[in-house]
Amino acid sequence: MPYEFNLRYSPGKDELNPADYLSRHPTNKPTRDNKGEDYISYVAKASVPNALTLGEVKKATKNDLQLQKVMTAIQSGKWEKKSLSSFSNIRDELSVYDGVVLRNHRQVIPSSLHHQVVTLAHDSHQGIVKTKKLIREKVWFPGIDKMVEEHLKGGVPCQSSVTGTAKRVLLKMTPLPEHAWEEISVDFAGPFPTGEYLLIMIDDYSCFLEVEILYSTSAKAVIPKTNQIFARFGTTCPEE
Repeated sequence: MPYEFNLRYSPGKDELNPADYLSRHPTNKPTRDNKGEDYISYVAKASVPNALTLGEVKKATKNDLQLQKVMTAIQSGKWEKKSLSSFSNIRDELSVYDGVVLRNHRQVIPSSLHHQVVTLAHDSHQGIVKTKKLIREKVWFPGIDKMVEEHLKGGVPCQSSVTGTAKRVLLKMTPLPEHAWEEISVDFAGPFPTGEYLLIMIDDYSCFLEVEILYSTSAKAVIPKTNQIFARFGTTCPEE
């Protein structure tokens, strides 16, 4: 061995044992257990659909007279049965955190954002049952199921009015590129119920797949993602 050393045991009661002192010496710094508060903070942030921000929900909640009454009732314990009946029946499930109302783990959406949230669910074209299930996982407001059904049923005529006039053509195989990343195929999937899109890029030579999450399909959002992919894998320039 390149080193020579001696081992000496020092019992914990030995005053000359610094390691034992450091492990036992108390700190004067007060500690707080914030697990409950941290969990509520996580629920509040995770329950907001990604197409919205927590700030938008807080601002809309502040301007929503009914939710302001609900927040006051939650904090005081005094409920107006007539005007707040939709909420008083579930008052044991409601809480207030950082300017927003929660029903268990779900965000209570202000009335000004109802249409926006349901439209996101409508755009996913999952069908009534699946859409209601997806939207219930994150948000709630009185009459949410009925509103989702009306939006989805309202979308049927516009879908059924589309006629398939395009002629079917046989699929044609494209020539295989000579090198990786010489030719690529790009497409989008979405929007999903929570507002995201997927940017899907496939190398036509190797069929290697890259997927990036986007919140917009604009060039401003797409170009940085494609630049990141090309920075990782490079590009093949055509030979002159």
